[in-house]
Amino acid sequence: MHLLQEYTLTPDALVPPTSHVLLELLELLDLQMQRHAWLLSVPPSRQHLPAQALSPNLLDHLAALDYRSVVALLNDRRTSGPFGLVMWLTRTFKRQLFDVNQFMTFDAVLERAVIRTYDRCLRDVREALVAHVGEARRDALLSVTRAHQRRGLRLLARLRSTLPQLRKDDALPTVVCAQYAPELQLMMLGLDGVRLRGPVLDVGCGQDGRLVRHLHEQDVQAFGVDRLVQPGDRLFEGDWHDLAFESGTWSFVVSHMAFSNHFRHHHRHVTPETRRYAGTYRRLLRSLQPGGIFAYTPSLPFVEALLAEDEYVVTTLPNADPFGFTHVTRLR
Repeated sequence: MHLLQEYTLTPDALVPPTSHVLLELLELLDLQMQRHAWLLSVPPSRQHLPAQALSPNLLDHLAALDYRSVVALLNDRRTSGPFGLVMWLTRTFKRQLFDVNQFMTFDAVLERAVIRTYDRCLRDVREALVAHVGEARRDALLSVTRAHQRRGLRLLARLRSTLPQLRKDDALPTVVCAQYAPELQLMMLGLDGVRLRGPVLDVGCGQDGRLVRHLHEQDVQAFGVDRLVQPGDRLFEGDWHDLAFESGTWSFVVSHMAFSNHFRHHHRHVTPETRRYAGTYRRLLRSLQPGGIFAYTPSLPFVEALLAEDEYVVTTLPNADPFGFTHVTRLR
């Protein structure tokens, strides 16, 4: 059985009194996860301080919930899919991490570790609710949440290791990830006033896929991929490194403050990810149709200078952003 089949959030699976219990449970878990995300900005030597301890309100409220309804929710195997509770927790965890620092590497291996962590936590919560009553139940939940905290701190240590420029006890710098209006994105990419022809791929389209939706409204066939996007029509959740780029697919590939921004970061800090980004950059270029354009900002002069002149034309122009934008046109 798939790991996520234990937990469901689909409306047909949530019948009273489960629905209100689910909302309460998610609210409590979300508050606690915000506390965990806050730990990322705290030097490791301070992560044992009482300020980061688990909220006693979480234990009190969890112990006070209708435990039969909570257990029924955690036992429900009728539906699987992207709205499972474990996946909801995993996605929320990822979003809160990237709200702190967008350059952390959250690959498939780490994602599976996070899924296992939340799966273990919910299983232990279920066991504590079933096996204990009264004050013993609260003590059991305290033990569960402390164990979950220890596993969470190990995950945070793994995440910090993806930023090798950090010294051992540095606080994690805040580098936020934002979404922008589609008109602004097109302007910053040097594409305002350009009639795009499909198909178009937006690499790092953002959680809402705003540019993809905008182009679709203009009758342009467009698709987007992002690690945080809610999957749907034309929008795909995933790592841009894992995409299967078939040669000659796209008329335009666009990426506003996303792929090239991360490539610049890893090149600047000489991280192990630099080589991986170079390989994905080459595959993105090969995925263009002859005459197709890869438009991105910021520019990547350290790699653009290496492109074969008989295969690509590179046009780099300044814009309001000090890093400028680049159009790479595939010739053949």
